[in-house]
Amino acid sequence: MDLYLILHSQVLAEHASTNWFVYLWVLYSDVDRGWIVDPWSLAQETLNVVVATLVNLWLIRAIVRRAPGRYPLQLGLGVCMVYSVVLYNAAGHLSGYAGMREKTLSSFALFYGSALPWLLFHAYLAYDAAVVLRRRLLVAR
Repeated sequence: MDLYLILHSQVLAEHASTNWFVYLWVLYSDVDRGWIVDPWSLAQETLNVVVATLVNLWLIRAIVRRAPGRYPLQLGLGVCMVYSVVLYNAAGHLSGYAGMREKTLSSFALFYGSALPWLLFHAYLAYDAAVVLRRRLLVAR
């Protein structure tokens, strides 16, 4: 979904009535008008879509194959994605939620809640890998 939005970021408003991906963007754009439109946001999302997707696929392959290098990769991906979500939320907060049309409870719920699954999932990935790596380091001593 994000890849479509990135590739069509210049014409999203024109497609809102004909494409449900774009319609979802329109709903979200009420709480963050800069997402996918502002250069910084577009660059961050492009990195997330291209790099994080490839690393996620690499991690899935490593998990399925029970590769020993899985845990450092998992830790790195988890930490980077948590950082990305926290940075995105912090930018919204520090700007005074400049992209938010109305500062209502539902707007804040959508702003923070839409990123919450990514935050929690990747925090768990990082934690799980850190526990395993710590255990391995303690055994090695």
